[in-house]
Amino acid sequence: MRVRLFAMLLLVAFSLPSVGCKEVKQYLNNRKPRLKFQNMRLANINFRGMDMKFNFLMTNPNPIGINLSRISYQLDFNNNKLFSGTQNRGVQLKANGTSPLQMPFSIEYVKFVKSIVGFFQAKKEVPYALKLGVGFRVPVLGEVNIPFQTKGVVPIPSIPKIRVIGATKPRFTGSILNPSVSFNFQVGVRNQNRFPISVKQLAYSFQVSNRSVVSGQTQTMSVNSGKEQIVNIPVNLRVAQVGLAVINAVRSGKLNYGFNGNLNMGLFKLPINLNGNLNF
Repeated sequence: MRVRLFAMLLLVAFSLPSVGCKEVKQYLNNRKPRLKFQNMRLANINFRGMDMKFNFLMTNPNPIGINLSRISYQLDFNNNKLFSGTQNRGVQLKANGTSPLQMPFSIEYVKFVKSIVGFFQAKKEVPYALKLGVGFRVPVLGEVNIPFQTKGVVPIPSIPKIRVIGATKPRFTGSILNPSVSFNFQVGVRNQNRFPISVKQLAYSFQVSNRSVVSGQTQTMSVNSGKEQIVNIPVNLRVAQVGLAVINAVRSGKLNYGFNGNLNMGLFKLPINLNGNLNF
């Protein structure tokens, strides 16, 4: 019945424009397609970037199908215009039906930041703004444009937190005249994100009396979401290397140290510069 009425209105509009076109246009204006924003979902969040997926629901209240002809868009991210353009889409919306529409964007941080490390250190979240113009091809009315805009903030991944845990119980070896001591220096790599992270390597230098006594690098490690990975760095101090005063400092239960290096995250290296006293 609705299709027949619609067809009759179109027939009147085309055969008697002076009489019927106004009524048909009014009828169609009251039944324009609608665009409803559902949500924005994030996916594949990591230190390289993220995927933003804007989900909409399109509704055609007319008894005949209409076409989604084009979509113009602009996405601003961190106050930078990252994406803009027009897509031509020959999608038909069913009569009296609804259809989903998704606008996906892949964000790469390197495209708009000068220093990746500085970006992560300075930001916990960044703003975004999306503007759309969705064009539908409707009989008699021609192309009907529906504007849309939304804005908000998205979280930025947190860089790992590095802390000194301490040292294992020292083990003294050698002779009275040529003593040495061994222990494990322990640092923690904490992942505060909701996704696991991969550390390609931890390059380090352990220093005593402003002199490097141990240096090296770890193998690739994975740190689960919200967890801390403990890294054991073996340290062997010989009297000929550091002097008797350092050995005696360990015996007394306190040793001043320096720990420098970097965490290689693949896309960037996070510098490490720690110092303090080890209590045994």
